[in-house]
Amino acid sequence: MSAGVVGLLIAVGALAGAVVLFFAWLLEFNFGLRRPASRTDLPRLGEILRGCGPFELGDGDRAVLLIHGIAGSPAQMRTLGEFLAGEGFAVYAPLLPGHGTHHSNLYYIGWREWYEHVVAEYRRLRERHSRVYVAGFSLGAALALRLAAEHPVDGLVLISTPLYWFSGHLPLHLLLRAVRYVAPHSRTFPKRLPETVDGPEYMIYRRVPLDALWALVELSWDVQKRLKAVTAPALIFHSRRDIAARPRGAQLVFSQLGSDRKRLVWLHDTRHGIMHGSTEERGLLRREMHCFLASQDPAPAAASADDDHPAANR
Repeated sequence: MSAGVVGLLIAVGALAGAVVLFFAWLLEFNFGLRRPASRTDLPRLGEILRGCGPFELGDGDRAVLLIHGIAGSPAQMRTLGEFLAGEGFAVYAPLLPGHGTHHSNLYYIGWREWYEHVVAEYRRLRERHSRVYVAGFSLGAALALRLAAEHPVDGLVLISTPLYWFSGHLPLHLLLRAVRYVAPHSRTFPKRLPETVDGPEYMIYRRVPLDALWALVELSWDVQKRLKAVTAPALIFHSRRDIAARPRGAQLVFSQLGSDRKRLVWLHDTRHGIMHGSTEERGLLRREMHCFLASQDPAPAAASADDDHPAANR
């Protein structure tokens, strides 16, 4: 065997070893760390973390239901909610089960628990408001789609919809199914927020149980089968640089929705967390969303499928 081949094999082995070590660190492989034997064995940590609770803002006959992302809390939607309340909308941001407290509360979670909570909030708003719009980020976008497939929402705003996760070449569902029995959770990479009087320290949990990620995978499968049943007007935001929720998920949503009025706006500066990205793109999102909700007359689908906003292309 030539020296070149040996060197190549060593390089490939080193790369493979580095990948294994990275995933061992990411997933905290430790055979002393295991999922609780059952949900009844979980320590139910119910105290809501500072700044992570549900909130209601504004007043008016038009309501917007804001649904946060996985391992996050309504804090993710706070600045958007304040903007909408200032524009005359009544804003409601519920706290999804298992969130805003401690990551252990997401063990053994199922997507139907999240969905039933969203449905209950939607029904409450329907009793109080003549028009109810739903806006969701990440997990919240998937739940908003599921809701709109079964209930008559007046408009949808979908931000970073997670129908395809991470690499398009890795069978994530198979990896999660296998790994979650030996690695109970994964690390996340939350950004520490500036100190505020009543705000959260981090926007998301510092760890997320793989059970919750598996629940999101199952929800995404369910949603993909129901896209044609969604007929509400829809405004879709997605970053072409999003590596957590692959851009082809937004393309699928746009092409398969049963809505006559739908618009897909591509962004470029930020990745997954569009609402906390560049000042310019946050301003774009707010302007587009306000125009959509106020007029209920988004641009025709054929004209807006590839709406790469010039401000986001710089």
